Amino acid sequence: MPNSMKALVMCALLAGMIQPLWSEALDKSQ
Repeated sequence: MPNSMKALVMCALLAGMIQPLWSEALDKSQ
């Protein structure tokens, strides 16, 4: 697998992990 593909997969996994925390923080800030 090319390095660029690995980077995309890692970004997708990180985004998937961070999104629930992010939306929770946005809900609290409103």
